Amino acid sequence: MIKKIKVNTAEYDQAVALRIDLFFSDFENPESMINDKHESHATHVAYLRDDQVIGTGRLHLTDDRAVISQMAIDPSYQRQGIGSAILMDLINRSQNNNMSEIRLSARITALSFYENHDFVATGDHYPSQKTGVIHQEMILKL
Repeated sequence: MIKKIKVNTAEYDQAVALRIDLFFSDFENPESMINDKHESHATHVAYLRDDQVIGTGRLHLTDDRAVISQMAIDPSYQRQGIGSAILMDLINRSQNNNMSEIRLSARITALSFYENHDFVATGDHYPSQKTGVIHQEMILKL
């Protein structure tokens, strides 16, 4: 089940823990990497199974453009359609807010996942400013 979650709830805390575990566990003060300028105002969704967050994604809107970030799926539940379900929920939320496009920065290992959902790579690969992991900007025109 996909659910919009609020900041400072138990579900949000689980989602943050998942994001830290998958993206920031090797860094000093990983909470500061989560709490960027969009965190408190973004829409957060979680995929719940037995009241546990096993997937999460974040959406923030700027003018007529949406940005998806920090999608994370528990490794033991990957390749089961959970990421696709979360992504489709975030795409639908963007469409419902009359956005013209969605942008995201994909890890190189996730390019085919986003391409399978009609996102198109744009520009060159680049290292994430937060982690140094190589990413690719991708766009979905709505």
